[in-house]
Amino acid sequence: MTNPSFTTLLDWVDGRLDEAAAASVRAHVDSTPSAAEAVEWIRSFREAGTSMPLESPPSEVRQNLRDAFRRHSTMPPGTGPVSELSGDPRPLRVASGARSADGEGVGHVVLEGSGVTLTLSVLHRRPELVDVHGLLTWDGSEPRPEIVLSSPDPTARRVARPEVDGEFRLTDVARATDEVWVVSPTASLHARLDLGSDT
Repeated sequence: MTNPSFTTLLDWVDGRLDEAAAASVRAHVDSTPSAAEAVEWIRSFREAGTSMPLESPPSEVRQNLRDAFRRHSTMPPGTGPVSELSGDPRPLRVASGARSADGEGVGHVVLEGSGVTLTLSVLHRRPELVDVHGLLTWDGSEPRPEIVLSSPDPTARRVARPEVDGEFRLTDVARATDEVWVVSPTASLHARLDLGSDT
């Protein structure tokens, strides 16, 4: 087997590979010290992530966050859902973050993962759709990370690659979207999202 990608190792640790692929990755990990070390790092990172609770920031930090979004947001005021980072039932809580609403119907989520920070602004468009504007910061290496928004409906999956400055926009994103992934050779992030809340 060729060296599996970091994403493939993540999928193997999470049990998302089919039986044949899982067996192939297991054999590679068992026979390759660097792969075994990567898998051990993934597991310890996940374990550390589950022991760090996501707490609401103090009110002055929330206000500073709202003010920063207002200064930099190009999204018009509107009504709609607040994005929420919610608990992942799998032992996979690998992102820490903060969330807020600006009082004008735009929800904000800031997530931090391994080597990456993802900021999302979410605007309600129609009962089943939202627009997502974002800013991704990473170490600047190429290739640029991909941002993947996924939902139970595989046809609703959306992928964005940020501009050089880290900005990206996705329009008409399904409110059923419930996960965000950031994938690159040098950065990773995975979190559950709730875009369906009207509060």
